[in-house]
Amino acid sequence: MSSKKPEFANSVRTAGTSETGRDRRVLAVPRAWLGALTLLLVVPWVAVIAFYFAGAPRRVVVEPVTPPPPAHSAAPGPWGLLTVAPIVVSPPLEYVGADWGGWRQGPAEWYFPGASPETLEAFLLTAGMSREQVAPILSSSRVDPGSGGLVVTPDPDLVRGLTPELRAHLYLQLAKTTRNYDQANAFRFFGATTDEWLRGSLMSPDSRRLIEPLIYRDGAFLRFSDVELLRSQIHDPAELRRIAKTLLRESTMLVRLTVNDGSEVAGLADGTLWLKWPNDLVAHDQRRGVIKVAGVLGESVSAGERVESAVVGIGINGNWKAADFPWLLASTMTSLRELSKGRPIDHHALLDAYLARLEPRYEALRAGTFDAAGWSVTQITTGRQVVVEVAGQSMLGTATGVEPESGALLFTRDGSTQTAIDSGEVVRCRVA
Repeated sequence: MSSKKPEFANSVRTAGTSETGRDRRVLAVPRAWLGALTLLLVVPWVAVIAFYFAGAPRRVVVEPVTPPPPAHSAAPGPWGLLTVAPIVVSPPLEYVGADWGGWRQGPAEWYFPGASPETLEAFLLTAGMSREQVAPILSSSRVDPGSGGLVVTPDPDLVRGLTPELRAHLYLQLAKTTRNYDQANAFRFFGATTDEWLRGSLMSPDSRRLIEPLIYRDGAFLRFSDVELLRSQIHDPAELRRIAKTLLRESTMLVRLTVNDGSEVAGLADGTLWLKWPNDLVAHDQRRGVIKVAGVLGESVSAGERVESAVVGIGINGNWKAADFPWLLASTMTSLRELSKGRPIDHHALLDAYLARLEPRYEALRAGTFDAAGWSVTQITTGRQVVVEVAGQSMLGTATGVEPESGALLFTRDGSTQTAIDSGEVVRCRVA
């Protein structure tokens, strides 16, 4: 997340006129900041409520973008149950430039240090090229004084037509010299299939069709090197940034600990509380489904078109008993007291613990650091069927994730075309 402060001067719109005749104004906070503030205010409650809950160890289930990655549980230890699930991370779009790969203009060049026409021909034939493919490569060769060998300019159609096996054999050899910058510094991803690398990407289907045949294998890694070839066909800066974000993905793992009741850090069973896009803290009830525990609200004071101050806060249902819930809301809400099986909540202790956890997150946000991974992985909607209301209309589909840079909900109706929803409300979420 960028440390640049948001510009609010043009983010205020008139919402109407109150009975007193004074204008009411609504702050339109940038999406990235809304996501950051939501995480900042809501996530500390998960740790704080640990003081009030004790639950049996349970396996943590991380709901990913389809298909779900397998989670592995280690042998239970004295602290509880350790669960490991593979995840994929990538840099925010705001950190990705559109000029990547633009260090050399023109067609691709392959350098073969110390090679002669005869040794180059023998290598290409051994790699699996036909004599018809080798002939134009040799005719384009010229002496490279810097390496004492040859440099060739392959035809783009020939490069596109290489099989994955031939591309791997050739490019892994080219990568042995830094003169072949693209091969020596290839994008790489630890995974079994290209779909693991590219699925769920924001880049267009046309871009994926161009990239997928150019990926080759290097042991347990997948690699992509044909930067010049790709840039010769795609010129839209926004699309180039989306492609770079995808190619820069890395496979890693999410490790979570479910704490035992008897440990010194006894607390809330992991997976009890979730975030529901865009700004609710919820739990899941087997009978009632997703029920609300807390929500984030915001108000602002403005002068003209400038916001002078903004207050963002959280309201949480603490000591409410189920019998006291407003009857209109009783089916969709709960409280900390009910989640703790009727245990009374000490509001003062709860507030003290919350503030202690809020401060470091607030300081980190001021310094330009946003726990995007923590915000994303705790969304209850990810990988589940949802109904989203947008501009008064309901849409049924699957939520595939959230975009930390924009705060948008990633949503698909058909399982292939992905839409980023900037503003709306999830009114139903099916939790199997």
